[in-house]
Amino acid sequence: ERETLRVELEPSDVLFIPALWFHNMKAKDFGVAVNVFWKELENKFYDPKDYYGNKDLAPGSKSLAMLDNVVKQLKLLPPVYADFYARRVVQKIQDKCYLKD
Repeated sequence: ERETLRVELEPSDVLFIPALWFHNMKAKDFGVAVNVFWKELENKFYDPKDYYGNKDLAPGSKSLAMLDNVVKQLKLLPPVYADFYARRVVQKIQDKCYLKD
């Protein structure tokens, strides 16, 4: 489970939201929101055209594109086989990429 945090900002308040945190906002009245992104990792992780660091990291973006191809290949299999191999793919990603608790 994830904890929900709710805050109410007053005029001139600033709220810092860390990278990769899902967030949503609801304005009670007219206001102006300004998003500021900055690059916190080495330049090799960013798309060279991403001046502000607000796009997906380059290796992550490439991984997602490769995963689209994996899904496309799995869809060529009969459903029971696609399910079998999809579960193997998921398990491999969990084993190799998830942080250990």
